[in-house]
Amino acid sequence: HLLKALATLPGSRTFHLHVLLSSPRKFSGLYPYATPTTGEDGKQRRPPRVYCQDVLIVVSEEVLGQRVLVLAVEAGIFNIPSTKSTIISIVKVDTTARGKRPAPTTAIMRAFIGFFTDPATRPIAGVERVWVHLFARSQGQYLSPNSSEFEGKKVLSPEKLCKWWKTVLSG
Repeated sequence: HLLKALATLPGSRTFHLHVLLSSPRKFSGLYPYATPTTGEDGKQRRPPRVYCQDVLIVVSEEVLGQRVLVLAVEAGIFNIPSTKSTIISIVKVDTTARGKRPAPTTAIMRAFIGFFTDPATRPIAGVERVWVHLFARSQGQYLSPNSSEFEGKKVLSPEKLCKWWKTVLSG
């Protein structure tokens, strides 16, 4: 899905894509204050089981015969089977501005989110609802060490970052 998105970018470009995905594991941090309760029917109700997968996406590009890091994304996928729901939490998106223009960031984020929100490609069976949660804070660097020192990198203002996310999500 991500490779197809990269293929839509104009020009002849060579990308390298690495996606690291952890195995699903039980996760109690989504409802840290939920305690077992007794329902009206007298049955004990526990907080819903949540399964988490960590995702790391790294995109590099061949530029002048050299492979350079252009994008890294950190996300979490939280599956809640009892509610037939999934939460996609985009934790960090970090660009380096070292690749060719246009940057692949918008295409990758739309493809990543689209993969989980489209019922035809959704990898978790039985999911009926998908929420996308974003952590959007404008910073010089997150995942790419020293990327803020690259002269071509322009850090978006908080307002422009929110506008960019609105464009990504509404696309």
